[in-house]
Amino acid sequence: MIVTYLQRRPFAHDFSIERVFSTVRRALPSWVECRVRLCRYNGTNPVKVAYNIVDVMMRQAGINHITGDISYLTLLLRKRSTILTVHDCGNSVSLKGWRRRLYRWWWLLLPVRRSALVTVISERTKQEVMQLTGCPEEKIRVVPDPVGEEFQPFPREFRAETPVILQVGARDNKNLSRVAAALRGIPCEFHVVGRLREADRVELDRTGIRYRISRELTDEQVVRAYEECDLVVFASTYEGFGMPIVEANAVGRPLVTSNLEPMVSVAGGAACLVDPYESESIRSGVLRVIQDSAYREELIRRGFENVKRFSPKAIAEAYLGIYGELAFAPATRQGEAAAPPLKSGMMTILVDAVGIRGHGGAAILCDLLYWLPRVRPGWSWQVVLLPRHLREFDDPIPQEGVEVRYSRFGHTAVGRLIWLALLLPFRARHIGADVVFSFANLPTLLGARPNVVYLHQAKALRSGSHARFKSLRTRLMRFVILAGSRRVRNFIVQTQAMADALSAADDSLAKKTVVVPGGCRTASPSDAVSAQFRNRIAELPHPRIAYVSHPREHKNHETLIRAMADVAHRMPSAVLLLTVELASPPDDRYRELAKRLTEVAQEAGATGRIAWLGILNGAEVEYLLRDVDVMVFPSLAESFGLPIAEAISANCPVVAADLPYARDVAGDAAIYVDPKDSGKIADAIMLVLGSEDVRQGLRVAGTAIRERFSYPVIANRIAAVLERAALCSNRG
Repeated sequence: MIVTYLQRRPFAHDFSIERVFSTVRRALPSWVECRVRLCRYNGTNPVKVAYNIVDVMMRQAGINHITGDISYLTLLLRKRSTILTVHDCGNSVSLKGWRRRLYRWWWLLLPVRRSALVTVISERTKQEVMQLTGCPEEKIRVVPDPVGEEFQPFPREFRAETPVILQVGARDNKNLSRVAAALRGIPCEFHVVGRLREADRVELDRTGIRYRISRELTDEQVVRAYEECDLVVFASTYEGFGMPIVEANAVGRPLVTSNLEPMVSVAGGAACLVDPYESESIRSGVLRVIQDSAYREELIRRGFENVKRFSPKAIAEAYLGIYGELAFAPATRQGEAAAPPLKSGMMTILVDAVGIRGHGGAAILCDLLYWLPRVRPGWSWQVVLLPRHLREFDDPIPQEGVEVRYSRFGHTAVGRLIWLALLLPFRARHIGADVVFSFANLPTLLGARPNVVYLHQAKALRSGSHARFKSLRTRLMRFVILAGSRRVRNFIVQTQAMADALSAADDSLAKKTVVVPGGCRTASPSDAVSAQFRNRIAELPHPRIAYVSHPREHKNHETLIRAMADVAHRMPSAVLLLTVELASPPDDRYRELAKRLTEVAQEAGATGRIAWLGILNGAEVEYLLRDVDVMVFPSLAESFGLPIAEAISANCPVVAADLPYARDVAGDAAIYVDPKDSGKIADAIMLVLGSEDVRQGLRVAGTAIRERFSYPVIANRIAAVLERAALCSNRG
């Protein structure tokens, strides 16, 4: 795969765009051939602009990626292989008259129309592009900027008496005058990195604060500026992204930033938020960071968690998926021949779902088979399932490009081994599959086709305190996973905890493992929220506490019910909503567990404070989570913890088990507790219910990570893994 990066010629004082995509290129796999083409001229001189357009038209190759600030280059490029990155639309606000109209047409409207896909660095920029150009949402991909590898944790003692306060940037939107006014009278040294106007210097002198100015720094000097400061102020009034936020997080510096988008989403709860239009608000935020050491350390801790979202590897994977959309897309106009590296844009994926019977695995499968054909419309998806009477879920919704077949093998352990060793490799060879996508946890045991395994059963990897969950079946599963791992190109897992468990089982698998989080369920056309369900929820008092889960031993309902008895004693109106079916349990095991839960509720004296809602469809779960006050998830073991993601996406505060799977999913968007201690669970519930500040803090943190649970994003990342497996095989 060839990707040609079309970039402006770097300015001596401004090379942030070039730095971003240099970081992306270094993180891309070696089989992606990256070429960089610099424009000969910068600026808006019509003759020079025309020269640039013709020059890049003659030098285009593979996928053309215009990295920003020179959008007009799209005009003579092949539309079907052109990606345009828009960093912000600030000129649409700052320019006036004919210059504004020229910018809108020449740098936005025409380039967006002449691009196959548009990437933006924040949700705010996406909304601006859609508003200014009328670009359809499905054409835009949000990919944030990566933080450079040079920004590493650099601990230092905080100088509370006279802290060094760093501001990166000095343009009008960086809000220097209000920040300077906010620092008046605070003993500090104010370090500004940027080119100041004379009026700015006069304003700084008027405040009487001690300051220094640095201009045209190298990358190493910028990093040193972060390392030498005590805190970072970034009270900008307008940004496309806000790179200093993640750079401060990466180095380990507390941060004060604006309570505006996209700064709120980028900071993800790892900053003190202030009103950038009020100097007094900025001042209060700075003083709080200086004076409150516990708050300061918490911001630093959250920053280290937040910056993981912007790692070069994660951002490169996102771009790789987007490049794959074009490289493997069919030609869109009659007579056009696409030029992808495999089969003129077509790939055949054999999806082995034999062994999936129901519950979470079935939900993920159906969602992926809905979205994968949409993000890779030129591919053929050959799916093999157990016959309908051997599973609990219906066939996936029919999609163009998806063909479903059935196999009885896999219903028993012996049959499953025969399927993996003989029949599955034979089918892959027979249909000419480019990749075998083993969705039911177990890899192929023979055969030459590239194999990607989606591993969503964590119990096969558990050890230690979770050994009691093991059975002969899970021990056999573990054996087959490890035995077949040599033939596997990649394992896809949903959390870093699962990746760590896989590498603990065999450390050679670490390099093969890709973490792609699970997503929020896509409502089926048959899903609906009935009036009866709405009325039942409406009749329940507040506060409402929900736990979305089928009854299973590891789901830990009993501890939560005992905690609810404590909560009801302190807050008599509280009610616990459980998605457990009492009237018509689906099987004997379910019936026994549900009966046990009613007995525990009676023993704890919580019977009158529990609403048994039964089994809900996807639409009902979403409705429920939007209408409750807190969702509690005390499960002792999970592959992912889908209800946590669904609650965050529904803007519902979360209390979760203090276990790795939950922290991987929720990050700072949850309160964590010992799941075995009913008293601590009750205390955490009361903390959330009793404080609007806590609830709002969890919602803000959730806003920053919500997009990672979007199935279009997830499907793109999985498709990129499949592409990589096929391409590596193609290259021998």
